[in-house]
Amino acid sequence: MKLIIRSAIGFLFLVAFAFPSLAQSKLAIRTAPLSGTCVVVSVKNLQTAPLNASSAYLVVFDQNNCKKVCDSKIGLNKDLKPCELFRFKLCCSHALPAKYIAYVKIFYAGGYSEDWLWN
Repeated sequence: MKLIIRSAIGFLFLVAFAFPSLAQSKLAIRTAPLSGTCVVVSVKNLQTAPLNASSAYLVVFDQNNCKKVCDSKIGLNKDLKPCELFRFKLCCSHALPAKYIAYVKIFYAGGYSEDWLWN
């Protein structure tokens, strides 16, 4: 009985210490403003294995009235090698306000990464 309880406690500690490593993001995202209707998104693979970025989602909010101005989603289907950098544009259908907040979410196999841009 003592052996079973000690083994169960050891297993629980192993699982508890393994979960924080699973919570780490596999993609680094940087969002930069661009004139007009688009924002530039840079994505870098932080894994030692290839990763497929499947899609990107953009939501833009007006800072003055906190309302959603734009909602856009595109398919990427880009295979990123280890430490590879990939840049692309996410665009809205109409002009961005003078002061806006952009939220970008990149989906990949196993999760997603997100970034905010305050302009």
